[in-house]
Amino acid sequence: MSPTSPPSPAARPGWHPLVVAALLFTLTSGSLTGAFDLWSLRVASHPVPLDHHRGHGLSQLFGFWWLFLAGLSMHLAPRFFGAPAPGTAALRRLRWTAIPAVLLAVVGRLGALVPHSRWLGLAGAVLLLVATVDWGAQVLRCHRASAAPADALRTFCLAGTAWWVVASASFFWWQLGQSLGGPAEGASLETVWAPAMLGGAGSWLWGIFQRPGVATLGLARPSPLQVQASFWTWQLAALAATFSAWSGGSWEEALSGALFAVAAATLLGTLRPWASQGLAPTGALQPRAMQAGLAFVAVSGALRARAALGALGIDAPVLVQDAARHAFSLGGGTLLLFGFAGRMVPGFSGVPLRWPRLYDAGVLGVMLGTALRLSELLPSPWGPTLAGASAGVAYAGVAMVGVVLLGTLRQRPA
Repeated sequence: MSPTSPPSPAARPGWHPLVVAALLFTLTSGSLTGAFDLWSLRVASHPVPLDHHRGHGLSQLFGFWWLFLAGLSMHLAPRFFGAPAPGTAALRRLRWTAIPAVLLAVVGRLGALVPHSRWLGLAGAVLLLVATVDWGAQVLRCHRASAAPADALRTFCLAGTAWWVVASASFFWWQLGQSLGGPAEGASLETVWAPAMLGGAGSWLWGIFQRPGVATLGLARPSPLQVQASFWTWQLAALAATFSAWSGGSWEEALSGALFAVAAATLLGTLRPWASQGLAPTGALQPRAMQAGLAFVAVSGALRARAALGALGIDAPVLVQDAARHAFSLGGGTLLLFGFAGRMVPGFSGVPLRWPRLYDAGVLGVMLGTALRLSELLPSPWGPTLAGASAGVAYAGVAMVGVVLLGTLRQRPA
């Protein structure tokens, strides 16, 4: 079944609330907090509490990325895997564990502002682990119920599902140290970002790209050998990044950056987005969002390679690693996700995309905001100011696309 097929009555109630919650998280404690913190640091030159950064990171990783992908997967996995959809009870259970889990995890970063916040954070970590395992079991059940052989989409998505479970387990360990101390107290939140963003979100994005992305951009389908190479190099890069986050060694960091650069190059060489045979007439900028997302993935790969040299003692700007992270997450990942969502959210809902021009403006805002975010690497005194200005531009872009998707979800099919 194609991504534009009308939704089944059973699947629709299950994924809508997850996607709505994901958009609300990024419009409030996710992107908005990140924009405020970046402006404070780069323009106002005010220090920002560490928990602000952590709250922003958790809101984006689990509140935006995981909830959004989990929501879409509840419609996508049964259709693309060729399996029965999850039952209403399973979808309701996921909804009532996943959303409160993320909320408690974010509230746990508010410190003295909320009484007993460290215990609320721990409760959120436990509930999040339960929710990701439950979601993973539902995706796996779809896989096992399928009579069709596994293809690239399914292989990437299954790996991404496993990585999200690893990320939630890492978050539980990290939060355990924050709440109770002990051996887990010295853990870094980077041990959550690496498996979540590179392993979980990255694998799901590349899995979805195998069908809707290739069709939208008019790309030739790669050979099975190319797909296998792109799959295994990406998984190795995610594994190396996760291991580097746990070890904290310079050699591990250098290896992680080098493997990510190789994985990004292999993936782009497999997809060959520059060899497009014609864009699908979608009526909005979904194809351009996907193309720009792939371009920022290439930029992120180059920056990660540069950062790898810095880890080995070869001169590299201090902010290269942070720039590489945002080139991938804000530029590459967000634009790809918004490109897919611009087709899938209305397609799965059986309605047209609401306010296409506002969607286009939002996509352009995210593109410009990411480019400005990377300007701090320029040898210019204006670099930090431009990077600070990117906060408002990028948030405006995310907000516009978010409003369009929320408006689309509110429509009823004819």
